[in-house]
Amino acid sequence: MRDSGKQGRPDGAQPLIKNALKSGKDLSQGERTAITTRIAQMLALDLQPYSCVENRGFKELMNHMEPLYKIPSRTTFSRTIIPELYRDSHGYEGENARGLPGRQLYQPHLPLTFNVEMRSFALENRSVTESHTACNILEHLQAMMDNWELPLQKLPVYVVMDNARNFRAALTGISCVPMQCMGHTLQLAIKDAEEETAGVPAILKKCREILKEAICVELATSETTVPNLAPQEWKAVTGLVKALEPIVLGTKDLSEECTKLVKLCTTATDVEELSKL
Repeated sequence: MRDSGKQGRPDGAQPLIKNALKSGKDLSQGERTAITTRIAQMLALDLQPYSCVENRGFKELMNHMEPLYKIPSRTTFSRTIIPELYRDSHGYEGENARGLPGRQLYQPHLPLTFNVEMRSFALENRSVTESHTACNILEHLQAMMDNWELPLQKLPVYVVMDNARNFRAALTGISCVPMQCMGHTLQLAIKDAEEETAGVPAILKKCREILKEAICVELATSETTVPNLAPQEWKAVTGLVKALEPIVLGTKDLSEECTKLVKLCTTATDVEELSKL
C-alpha cells in the first residue's frame, strides 16, 4: 500500500508551484524592483522593443521563473523605468568621466567616448539628421560635452575625424587637438592611387568579373564569356598586391589593442599636465 501522504507525486519531488502560491508568501518590494531593473537592462543592452515585455513567450518565461512577479506594462517601461535607468547610468558614468583623464571625440555619428588605460566608455551617440554644416556639427559637439559636464578647461580634448572640410571648420570653434582617422586616410589614399594609376581600374574590373564566375582553373577549360587577364595584366596585379602590403600592416596595427591613437593620448606631456590637476 502507498502512503496517503505521498499520493500524486514521487518521493523527494518538490512542492507544486500552485501549492506554493497558496502559502500566502508574496515578493518584497526590493525583489520586485530587482527583477524589473534586470528586465529594463535587458531591453537597453539588447536594443529590444518595449513590446517585448508583452510577448506571450516572455510572459510564460517570467511566470515559470517567478509566478508571483507581475510584469509592468510597456508604457511603464517606456515612460518611467527606462528613463530612470538612463538617469542613474548617466550620473554614474558622468562621475567616471569627470574622474578619469583622456577624452576622445569621433565622427560621423558623434559618439562621445574616453579611453583610460585601455578602458573605453561610450557616453553618448548622436545621429545628425539635419544638414552636416560646420555650425550644426559644432552645436552637437558642444551640447554633448556640456551634457556630461566635462572639465574641458583642465583636460586636453582629442577629436578624431575624417578629412571633410565641414568637420575641420567645426573644430575651429572649440579648443581641441584635431586628429585625422588613420583608417579613413589609408582608404582615401588607396582610392586616389587606384584612380590615378593608368590601367588599374580596368584590371580591377576584370578581376571582379572573374571572381563572380568560378575559380581560375575553370576559366581555362570552359567556354565562358568572362574576359580573362592578359599575361602583362597578371604581372600588374602582382605588383598591386605587393604595393598594398604596407596598407595591410597598417590595418593590423589599427586592429591591435594598443593603437597609436591611445599611445598619443597617454604621452609624457599629457601625464605631466594631468599631474598638475
